Amino acid sequence: MGALGIDSIEHFNIVVKHADETFPEITKLATAINNRASMKLQMKLPTCRLQFRRQEVVVAGEAFDVYFRNIVECVKALYEDPEFAPYIVFVPERHYADKEKTMQLYHDMHTGKWWWRTQKEIEKEKPGATIIPIILSSDKTQVTVFGNKKAYPGCMTIGNIPKDI
Repeated sequence: MGALGIDSIEHFNIVVKHADETFPEITKLATAINNRASMKLQMKLPTCRLQFRRQEVVVAGEAFDVYFRNIVECVKALYEDPEFAPYIVFVPERHYADKEKTMQLYHDMHTGKWWWRTQKEIEKEKPGATIIPIILSSDKTQVTVFGNKKAYPGCMTIGNIPKDI
């Protein structure tokens, strides 16, 4: 049994630095989610992809086809995907460039001051809770297959998945 109470499941070790002393309830949450993801893989459940829905939206008399997915279902799908299980972050971390811990590194959402402040606030009301930052982006794209049409795809992820994944 590891320091976080996780059996030695190499593919699902969730790194929770400083969690034991700072956010002990989240350590339990990470362990529970870790065990759940492990069981899913052992049962060889396939990764599920959510279906797009289409809705026609009329703006200034012009009709547009809008394709979308339910954002709550997308968040659930990301959390439940066993491929992300080893990488999902549940608590904030502090990383340093030096042994003296005088130069802090900020490289993902969970290493920022905002996550630390927010986590401490929600811990007051709901011990064991964690935050799920939703990140949205969009950029105009030329769709050459349909002639001179343009698309504005929206992308969504959660801040609990490190940016390099």
